[in-house]
Amino acid sequence: MVKENLVEEVIEVKRLDDRMIRIAILCGRKILRVFSVYAPQQGRPDKEKREFLEKLSDNIHDVPQAQEDLLMLAGDMNCYTGSMRDGFEGVMGCFSFGVRNQEGENLSKEVGTSHHIQKLRK
Repeated sequence: MVKENLVEEVIEVKRLDDRMIRIAILCGRKILRVFSVYAPQQGRPDKEKREFLEKLSDNIHDVPQAQEDLLMLAGDMNCYTGSMRDGFEGVMGCFSFGVRNQEGENLSKEVGTSHHIQKLRK
């Protein structure tokens, strides 16, 4: 769903699969590309989780991006990234809690190191 006053600014909606969609919104002279995802939950096979992260990473890297454009990853990652942002300060917000679990570590390494991912600040 997109807020009603932004609907006219949507320039792309691309369903990547059952767990991933990408929306591009024109924000003045910038393009905000939002990936909305639902990651496989704990208990699912490691292969399924790994394939999801690889596909997400590939799709993020495939996005043509000008220097001023923004990219945001949102949704249910089904992991704990933990309150320690060590090494990922530029891509993780400061509202996490707890301890990073293996799925959070995998997400941080696979996607968090992407130069395309930027943390949005108000």
